[in-house]
Amino acid sequence: MRKLFPGVVWNLPGNRKEILLTFDDGPVPVATEWILDSLRDYRLKALFFCLGERVEQHPELFYRIIEEGHRVGNHTYNHPDGWKTSKKKYLENVEKGNSIIHGNLFRPPYGRLTPQQYVRLRKTWRIIMWSWLVYDFNNQASERKLWEKLELHLSEGGIFVFHDAPYKNKERRELLEKTFQEIKKTGRYFSGNDFP
Repeated sequence: MRKLFPGVVWNLPGNRKEILLTFDDGPVPVATEWILDSLRDYRLKALFFCLGERVEQHPELFYRIIEEGHRVGNHTYNHPDGWKTSKKKYLENVEKGNSIIHGNLFRPPYGRLTPQQYVRLRKTWRIIMWSWLVYDFNNQASERKLWEKLELHLSEGGIFVFHDAPYKNKERRELLEKTFQEIKKTGRYFSGNDFP
């Protein structure tokens, strides 16, 4: 994938050992509210890749993300899979999302793009992928197992992908709390607002 799409951002500039927190698929009531409260408590900023459809459903949460100093990016209108969607329909979905979100950053759902979609999208957006996918959406994985894996990668820095929805679950919140605590302890933190 990295060779196919050389203009895509997979790591922080200069491979810095800092951590950029990103959240996909929101905004979602309860979950996004809790995430925003926690980010405020830890004095951290994040980059939220939002779905246009969910922004339409919960505009107050979207505006809260922006008002609290976080960065937003386009994650399409309703999460189509780029490998299963024609170029025309996919680009229409991205444009529809952008008509609501208004940002210059884009992350494809599932990280899936065709070369044709990529060539077109790159003309308008900075495409941001990730260094580490947390798999917090996997209901079969325990917090302990997810944390063991995540803790190893936190020392390497990079762009981390979390998802809004799992944090409706109180048990899942422990994972994010530990992540925030570790970031504050090490001080290795890259604000989403620092992203060009």
